[in-house]
Parts: sequence; structure tokens; C-alpha cells
Amino acid sequence: MKIIKILFSSLVVLGLTQCSSVPCVKKKTIPARITAYHAKESDHLKYENKNAVGSILRKGQVATDWSILPVNTRIKFDGNEYIVTDYGSALCSKKYAMPIVDLFVDNKREMKQWGVKYMDIEILEWGDWQKSKQILAPRLKYKHCRYMYDNIKL
Repeated sequence: MKIIKILFSSLVVLGLTQCSSVPCVKKKTIPARITAYHAKESDHLKYENKNAVGSILRKGQVATDWSILPVNTRIKFDGNEYIVTDYGSALCSKKYAMPIVDLFVDNKREMKQWGVKYMDIEILEWGDWQKSKQILAPRLKYKHCRYMYDNIKL
């Protein structure tokens, strides 16, 4: 129970608690671990070039844990703006004390060139918790989808 209280306190400090009203006033800048992915990675081949919302993957899109940053959240880091359109099982990890954001890039070379970066992300506009749950609902047989779904509190 003490660990849960500490975790919740950390989320409050980071400004990552959810609220169901719009606009939602939360901290605008949070630290994140930022990695990169591309459509030809072995664990993404079955989805071809589609993201979790069903549209074509393209630059300017990122994947993350939707229970932290919901679908359609607009963020900014490294001088560029991005939108949350995807998620991934590795992004729901409790291994790091911060959100993991996975930047979509065109190929393996760009992915390796990006590597792993730690930087602040600015939240420009919060996305839609309800839509996140709606998209996740038919996918609950997957552990990471169940985790995100269960941790989105409306």
C-alpha cells in the first residue's frame, strides 16, 4: 500500500493524474525516455504500416502508454510537435520512473541514429481518455492493452 501511495504521489508531482473534464489543467512539461521505432521492426510487421488508431504511420506520430498520455495528445520535444497515435507493450513498463515515448521514424538507420534520449516533453494539448478506452476495449486479451485500459480512470 505504501508503494502505491508513493507512486500516486509521484504522478501527482509529475502532473500525470487524469481528470475527465476538458480542459484538464495539468503540468505542461514532464521528463520522458524517448526511443524510436519503424514499421519494419519484427514486432510491428503484423500491423504493416498502421498505427493503433488504424491510420498510416508517418513522421510526427509517437507511441506511448495511453494510461499516461492518451490518444491524440499533442506533445513537443526536440523542437518538433508530435501526436500520440500508437502504443506498444514495451511502453507500459514500470522499469523507468517516467513515461516512455516511442518516436516513429522511416527506417532502421534513423531508429539507430536516434537511440535513446532523456528529455522533457511539453504537453501542448491533452488527448482523449474515453477514445483511448474505446480503442483498447476489443484488445483486452493483450496484457499491455488490459494494463492501459485498467489504469485509465474516467
